[in-house]
Amino acid sequence: MPGSERDLLSQPEGFDAEVYRKHFAPYPWTHIRGFRELFELLFLQPNIGSDLEAIEFMKGLWPQIVRRVPAEWRAFDFRNAHWSVCNSRQIEWVYMGKPARLDRSCHAAIALQIAFEFADNDVVRGLNVLDYLELVPATFALDNISAVAKTWLKGAVRPEHVEYDRTLFEGLIKSLCPEDGQDEQRGRVQKAKTFLSNVADGHALTFENADLIKRHLPSGWGSPRIVPLQSRKDGKRRDSGVKLRCCDFESEFVKLDQARFEQLRQRAAEARRQAG
Repeated sequence: MPGSERDLLSQPEGFDAEVYRKHFAPYPWTHIRGFRELFELLFLQPNIGSDLEAIEFMKGLWPQIVRRVPAEWRAFDFRNAHWSVCNSRQIEWVYMGKPARLDRSCHAAIALQIAFEFADNDVVRGLNVLDYLELVPATFALDNISAVAKTWLKGAVRPEHVEYDRTLFEGLIKSLCPEDGQDEQRGRVQKAKTFLSNVADGHALTFENADLIKRHLPSGWGSPRIVPLQSRKDGKRRDSGVKLRCCDFESEFVKLDQARFEQLRQRAAEARRQAG
């Protein structure tokens, strides 16, 4: 385990750890990069044949989870922190891609570590999952979006620029999606459309995706800027009146180094073959 849960936190430009602790850590505003990919390594176990079986196994670990929370993590205190009480359903929610509270995110990471320690697969059993996981706060917004850009993010095209707008939009969706061959299986195109519509309405997202979207907006479409939020109540957008919250489905697009994980999957699969 690292010395501090903040070692796991992605801290991009503009991120304020104290603001996060006070205003975001107690609420479901944090994604776990790499959780699903590592979780699916459990399917290499001979006694685990599905995600439901893996989830049920991990739910049963909650007494061990709370005992394994490092003192350094408990010291990172925030309102309503429940380091000693594990909501086992939260592990399922994290796997399903929902953002989580900081303490629940850390519990899920510990649960995965314990599950790996029970693995028959030598590669899986020897992993330190915290070398691969990263907590990614969705505490930024794209502000100052022009009317044209906002309409386009909602999937509309200009009658005089149909082909250009459509091609640009499809390119953004492709850039958002991980290169893991699961886009159709996981319904990512429709999820991306919902996510981008939320962004247009001013909902919160991760810095990396805010930057990706900003870079895809043509220079003639205004001057969008990435804004670090100061609280989860940081402003109803004046032009939409939408109450701020996290974007839907963003977890599908909190990407990781696919090449690194593919190497890990191959090593684990080879270990299973050798074990017979």
